[in-house]
Amino acid sequence: MDTATSPRMAENGGTEPKKAQWSVVEAQKWETEADREGVAVVAKSLVRRLAHWGPIIACSIIFSIGFTASYFHILWWPISSSPWALLHFLAFLTWNYLTLTNFCLAAYFGPGVVPLRWLPPLEEHQERLQFCTVCNGYKAPRSHHCSKCGRCNLKMDHHCPWINNCVGHRNHLAFCKFLFFAIVGCIQASYILFYTLYHFYFRIWYMYYGHGTEPLINISIWMALYGVFCFGLSIGVVVALSVLLYMQMKGILRNRTQVEEYIEDKANMRREDGDVFVYPYDLGRWRNIREVFKWEDLPKSSGLYWPHRSDCDQFTLSEEQIKQKKFKRENGCVIEIVEDFSGTCCGSRKFGWCVFLRQQWLGSPVRVKKGERWLSTRGTKYWAYAVLKRDTGGYEVKGSPVVKGWFPRVCAQLVERRTPRPEDIAESQ
Repeated sequence: MDTATSPRMAENGGTEPKKAQWSVVEAQKWETEADREGVAVVAKSLVRRLAHWGPIIACSIIFSIGFTASYFHILWWPISSSPWALLHFLAFLTWNYLTLTNFCLAAYFGPGVVPLRWLPPLEEHQERLQFCTVCNGYKAPRSHHCSKCGRCNLKMDHHCPWINNCVGHRNHLAFCKFLFFAIVGCIQASYILFYTLYHFYFRIWYMYYGHGTEPLINISIWMALYGVFCFGLSIGVVVALSVLLYMQMKGILRNRTQVEEYIEDKANMRREDGDVFVYPYDLGRWRNIREVFKWEDLPKSSGLYWPHRSDCDQFTLSEEQIKQKKFKRENGCVIEIVEDFSGTCCGSRKFGWCVFLRQQWLGSPVRVKKGERWLSTRGTKYWAYAVLKRDTGGYEVKGSPVVKGWFPRVCAQLVERRTPRPEDIAESQ
């Protein structure tokens, strides 16, 4: 087993850290054959997955840059002129092929989903896992519910509108390869487009003062302008995807998804006296890399259970999430809706441009009606996030879907600011 050391604070409250030895505990074989078959379910066909504004825009960008750069390459450096020209052209086509292939793999397979009405094989594990009222089952370790996909996804990193799917357990490798090959392809496309446009704009100068070996590019002014547009598009893709790939590699090296980084930050903020939350799935840099970068396109593991550190267990992160949600509910504010909101992005326009422009684009707006009571747990200057209070007196009822989301703060007024008892705070921690 892999071993590593991790700094931990001394138990006596001192500031000097001590090194604790720990080893890697492999994933337990608790899942059943039915669980593994349910994880492998693909929610939508590739055609339905791509028939969305995100993949349509992404594919349009890929094809625009690919076709334009290929056409300009033939004008600037004809493939019949030398073997190097043919090799350069085939390399560019290879990047385009690998970009589209991994894009489709990431969009089609998705992260993998927790089977509906899933129960852990051992009954004593149920109280250590979160219950999803939408999927009517328990959330497996490291899984999270996506409101846009409508399912609990395995090791969910984020929902990507460009692939119309979440990034997680099954498609994490394909998504990273898509980012890498798209960056490499756009760098080469920028090179081709730049030199083709350069020789086009200086073609008159080369006709009189050149050496006679320079390519004479003869295209229309509209094609030249479109080439400039694709050149700027390719530079923008390189910058944007490089930032995204950096964030993905940073998470892979630490074996954390974006959701889990957020959970870990809240766990450390909730603690006092310098105590640090021990993240259970950080197995060491090289083991973390091997968890994602494998020869197989799809991982062999089910994604329901994971290898973890020996100084933690399989449910350390799930139990921390349960405590955080309990602490959040205890410190929430009960609010009453005083004005209706349709729950659409354009519906917030009637509350002013500040509310409209600063709405939570990554969150989901929710419809609220006058007279309803909600529990607000967080918010911004113009928007509030809340859970609908039910007639039963609670906010979450097992077996029934939870209604929650963002709405303008001007729609509600404060009714009660909940102050937890000291024993509740101690229990939450």
